[in-house]
Amino acid sequence: MLNFIYNPCAGSGKSQKYYDVISKELDNSCIEHTFFETKGKSHATKIANELTSSGNSDIIVMGGDGTLHEVLNGLYNPANVNLGLIPCGSGNDFAASANIPSSPLDALGVILSGKTKYVDFMDCSGVRGINVIGTGIDVEILKRCYSSKVLRGKLKYIISTLISLIDYKCKKLTAKTDSIESEHTCFVLCAGNGRYFGGSIPIAPDASIDDGLLDFVLVNDMAWYKKPKALLSLVSGKILDHAHTVFHKTTQIKALFDKPTDIEIDGEIYHDLKFNVSVIHNQLKLFSL
Repeated sequence: MLNFIYNPCAGSGKSQKYYDVISKELDNSCIEHTFFETKGKSHATKIANELTSSGNSDIIVMGGDGTLHEVLNGLYNPANVNLGLIPCGSGNDFAASANIPSSPLDALGVILSGKTKYVDFMDCSGVRGINVIGTGIDVEILKRCYSSKVLRGKLKYIISTLISLIDYKCKKLTAKTDSIESEHTCFVLCAGNGRYFGGSIPIAPDASIDDGLLDFVLVNDMAWYKKPKALLSLVSGKILDHAHTVFHKTTQIKALFDKPTDIEIDGEIYHDLKFNVSVIHNQLKLFSL
């Protein structure tokens, strides 16, 4: 039985079109399936928990990174789950790292092939993440994007970025990884399992979703006139080469801040959560060719 957790609001209507295509194909192929439609924030978490705690193992996410994040946090035991993904959100950043096709029928074909592989996910103080966990100017940008009622799509992200460049005040922190402890004034901090955030921006371009390691990417503060060039390096996939970037691979990342700091996990903002991230290796299986 394929259990689809379907977010009808994902992708500004894209998911509803995908639902029609997917449901028709499944009906025509006489494949046993059920759709569970989400009704609001965190509902996907509840659905996933109810399904997996009662023994269902094939869980298919139809939505974006936010829906995937909610489902991941609802899995009763990830080790007993085969996770599928039909990417139909606005960003679909994890799907890009996992090489999941953007076409709904092609993505369904990956699931129907029945082939799975282990993928890593992350634990941050009890909250699971599968793509990117971070803090810094990216959180400020996300907040502005969420609060915007007028702008849409890429333009909203660009405008939010420009405003944040002017207003953002970098925070001091002590970072601890497997072998290094260091102090920084942080412009961007990322624990990367996936490679992208913010709709295909390569924050961790060397990351792999199945290597058992996190990509620690930290960009230190710099003079204001250097920040636009740093963002260009980020967008072009060259942030690891930037003079203010610290990068290495590790199994855990802790960051202690001098002031309370919000963090984002797969694009969802969390308050009062400690930045204490570890990688979970060889538990969760993803439908993949």
